[in-house]
Amino acid sequence: MKAGKSLPRQGTARSGRDRAVLPSLVTAKLAVYETMRTRGWSKLKFAKQLGLPENSVRGLLDLRHSSHMRIIDEALAKMNAELPIDLPKPRARRRAA
Repeated sequence: MKAGKSLPRQGTARSGRDRAVLPSLVTAKLAVYETMRTRGWSKLKFAKQLGLPENSVRGLLDLRHSSHMRIIDEALAKMNAELPIDLPKPRARRRAA
C-alpha cells in the first residue's frame, strides 16, 4: 500500500500455507484501498469525496491506525462498494463413543 501498488493475489485458496488470515480491520482497510485504486482516486480526491482532511484518509489507510468501522463503511458507500465477509463454516462436532 505504501508503494501505491496492487495487492498481491494468489489464486482462490481457502486453506493452506499460502493463505493469510488477517484481522478484520486490516481486511476492511485493504478493501478500501483496492476500491480507491480501482476508481483511480488519489488520497486527496478520496478525502474530498468523504469530506475529510487528507490526513484522516492517511489514517484510514494506515494498517497500524485504529480506524472506526463506521468510517470504513462510509468510505466504501461513497465509492458504491461493499465489504464482502466470508463466515467460516462450523466444524462438525465429534460424538463421544
